[in-house]
Amino acid sequence: MRAAAVFGIKPPLRPPQQLPLFWLELEGAAVQQSFPAKQRILAGSPQGLVVGRLHQQSLHREAFSKEVSEYISREHFRISCQPPPAARFVLASLTGGNTMWRGRAGKLQPLEKGDPPLQLLHGDEILLYTGAQDGTPEGRGSLGLLKWVFRELSAAQADTQADLRIAI
Repeated sequence: MRAAAVFGIKPPLRPPQQLPLFWLELEGAAVQQSFPAKQRILAGSPQGLVVGRLHQQSLHREAFSKEVSEYISREHFRISCQPPPAARFVLASLTGGNTMWRGRAGKLQPLEKGDPPLQLLHGDEILLYTGAQDGTPEGRGSLGLLKWVFRELSAAQADTQADLRIAI
C-alpha cells in the first residue's frame, strides 16, 4: 500500500521537488548574523558532498569573516554515501593541520586527514576548529563555534515522496 494512501495525503497538482538524501545546516557564533537562514543549508547527493571554500565560494565568502575563513580549507571535508551493509553516510577530513570533530550525544570524536571515515547519523554535528588556544571547537581564543548539523532523509520520508510522485 502506498504511503500517500496510508497517511491520507492528497497528491499535489504538480510533482514535488526532489528531496536530497541528506543535507547540512550551518550553525554557530562564527556565522555572520546577517547571513540568511535559507542559505545555511547544503544539499547532498548520491555522489556525496565536499564542503570547503572551493565548492561553496559564495557561502564561505558571505557567511564568515575573513578571519574565520582562514580556518576553512578549500576542500575541508567530504560526506560519502555508502552502499549497504556499510554505514549509510561517512565523514572524512580532507584538510591537514585543522582538527575537526564529529559531535554525537554530547561527545566529540576528533577527525584529521588520513583518519578512517566516521559514520554520520541524523543530528550529528560536524564542528570545525576556529583558533581556540586549547585546540577545541570553541575554547578561549576561538572565533566562535562553527558547526554543520547533519540531516538525513528517513526511509519513511523517501517512501512518501516516491508515492506522491507515483500518484500524479
